[in-house]
Amino acid sequence: QDVYVVRVTWIESVAAGSMAKISATYSSYTFISTESANSLFYTWVDFDAADPTPAAFRSVPDLDSEGGFGSIQQFAVDPASCTVFFPHESGLWSAGLTAGSLVQLSTTPVSSSVLAKNGTLFYVLNTELHFGAIAPDTGVFTEDSASPATLPAAGATTLACNPIDNHLYIFQQGGTLLRSSDPADLITSSTTFSLMGLPDLKLVGGWSAFTIGPNGRLFLGGVSVGDGTSKTVAYSDNGGAGWFVVDTGVAGTAGANLETA
Repeated sequence: QDVYVVRVTWIESVAAGSMAKISATYSSYTFISTESANSLFYTWVDFDAADPTPAAFRSVPDLDSEGGFGSIQQFAVDPASCTVFFPHESGLWSAGLTAGSLVQLSTTPVSSSVLAKNGTLFYVLNTELHFGAIAPDTGVFTEDSASPATLPAAGATTLACNPIDNHLYIFQQGGTLLRSSDPADLITSSTTFSLMGLPDLKLVGGWSAFTIGPNGRLFLGGVSVGDGTSKTVAYSDNGGAGWFVVDTGVAGTAGANLETA
């Protein structure tokens, strides 16, 4: 199916070797959400081939133009079950790559991003961090009996897990960054979240994006104000205790997502 879009809003890639429901013939699957009637697409590529070439994008069956979800701003993919989880104004949803797999997990609007990490799903409702297991064979989500944990404040959030120490970071747009007291796989309702200091810069609307690289480096993105406006990135190699700021010199606005590899 051809992809007709105005803008790609989110990208997730997963290794096919860990996806139980998909042939491991292809070594990587990539999912994109778009500003189009078809909400979510996916493709695959075999990097062991002499000339790795992505297959044509096709829509996720329950999230095509008939699904009626419109633009999905963010989503997460569980590699084992090949299940996509995404927040929406109508609640929290999941869908697989077969028609009829769409499931509504929550009827409460979800303003946070979602995170699928090592078979666990994390998402935020108001001031509560909810979490639970994702069944590797079916993608069914079961909330943990120790869920939820309480956050200091509500707000639109981005969730990320540091691959080095496995602690969960929760970024609230505008300039609040929280770190869990427990590793992600040990979070309970008793887990607390400490406030991390951020670079003090004059920004348009504050820091707008956050992510963590594969080496544990933390990244922030925003637009700084000086003689003009410039896209700015800050990074930390010590878990947010100290930051280095890089002014890219590129004018324009900043989005809500950063990608690393």
